[in-house]
Amino acid sequence: MDVMKAMAIYPAVDPRMPAFLGGECSGIITAIGEEVVGLHVGDEVLALAPDFDTTSLLASHVIVP
Repeated sequence: MDVMKAMAIYPAVDPRMPAFLGGECSGIITAIGEEVVGLHVGDEVLALAPDFDTTSLLASHVIVP
């Protein structure tokens, strides 16, 4: 999605709204909380930011629920 947004070809719901980058990311789990089940350190994962105008996943490390 970010590539499409940067190229201005992402089909926006409202074309007057800015296309925020950083709404998605992928990576490898490096740590998990005590109550996390079904995921393990080393698993490959992806995440989506639920609120694109206030949350950006453009970072070296991201913590998500």
